[in-house]
Amino acid sequence: MTRFFKKSLKKEIADLSGQILTEILTNEKLMSAMESCGIKDGEEIILEFLTHREIGLAYEHLEYVISESRIELTTEHLTRLKYIEQKLKKLKVI
Repeated sequence: MTRFFKKSLKKEIADLSGQILTEILTNEKLMSAMESCGIKDGEEIILEFLTHREIGLAYEHLEYVISESRIELTTEHLTRLKYIEQKLKKLKVI
């Protein structure tokens, strides 16, 4: 089976969430409006879900972080999110 990103879905979510959360946490403008623990420790929460094979919950938390932070995602991030969403729907995880 050929994978679109040559990574497991778990690894893809971990990598993407790490990139997006790094952008959020290093952007003072985004962080000044947020006090939510779910965002500040979002990567830890997502990795915990992935460790326990809760891939759907990890993805949903990533969506939550994105919506709450109102970050403007790159085209690459949007493409990767769409890919993950399609795979999770195919697996009937979300």
